[in-house]
Amino acid sequence: MAGGFIGINYEPSGGTTSENITNYTSPGTFTAQANQTIADIFVLGGGGSGHPGGGDCGGGGGGGGFRQFPGETLPGSAAAITVGGGGPATSAGSASEFDAGGPNPLSAAGGGKGLQPSSGSGGATSGQGGSGGGGGGNNSSNVGGNGNVPPTSPPQGNPGGNGGAGGNGAGGGGGAGTAGTNAPGPHAGPGGNGANNDYSSPSTSPSNTTYAGGGGGSRHPTGGPFGTGGPGGGGTGNGTAGTGGLGGGGGGGPSSAGGGAGGGGKVVVRETAGTFFNNVAGVWPMSQVYQYVKSDDWPGT
Repeated sequence: MAGGFIGINYEPSGGTTSENITNYTSPGTFTAQANQTIADIFVLGGGGSGHPGGGDCGGGGGGGGFRQFPGETLPGSAAAITVGGGGPATSAGSASEFDAGGPNPLSAAGGGKGLQPSSGSGGATSGQGGSGGGGGGNNSSNVGGNGNVPPTSPPQGNPGGNGGAGGNGAGGGGGAGTAGTNAPGPHAGPGGNGANNDYSSPSTSPSNTTYAGGGGGSRHPTGGPFGTGGPGGGGTGNGTAGTGGLGGGGGGGPSSAGGGAGGGGKVVVRETAGTFFNNVAGVWPMSQVYQYVKSDDWPGT
């Protein structure tokens, strides 16, 4: 008599799930496909606004916090999606979240606001965010805001650049890839570079998008060129807004001409293709176990 397990004869069944990409640029609710358990999740905060200058020149806004969560286990119930807005005038951006109801939602902070000419050393705190806002013009003691606030690993952003010494240039906002540039005297500092993510494209043919560039610092009307916005949606330092959906920081404004608003954030959920099995519990015939193990297709391996 052939050996085997004695008990109920379970016939395994299963199938495959296809890759599915969902992009959110406004709040919503995420529900996973049937039998889907794993996804790559990208969370991007809204960019901070540039400062309007206040009679001199304002710093660029910081890019939104940039966070990637590859291979996340999906919740069994719906998840609430929050998409952070870009900061309006003289304001930081707002945080974005993927919240499945547990104690630790997947979140990214908003970018810090660009700073005024009188910001001084206190700008490190008042301009902090996912990436920090740039320091106001006319004094190198006008420091940029701290980046990676609150702290994450890897860092979600970088600090803003400082204002110019002895001139009328303001610092660039920090980006997800690099810090904002200090203003070199009368010239404005460019915004920091953003960083790349490919979750909005199929994993079989990935295509990067650059997000969370810092806004360029501004300069006095008689100064040098405006600071360029960092790649990834950062606005130029003539009051240009950051790009929506890229979390770019807004450009600083020259002499009360108006700072650019920050660009809104984004959440991307890329459910991965895979194999699933049903009827995997209970007692199986030895012949079924042998065939599945031999083909390296035992459920759960």
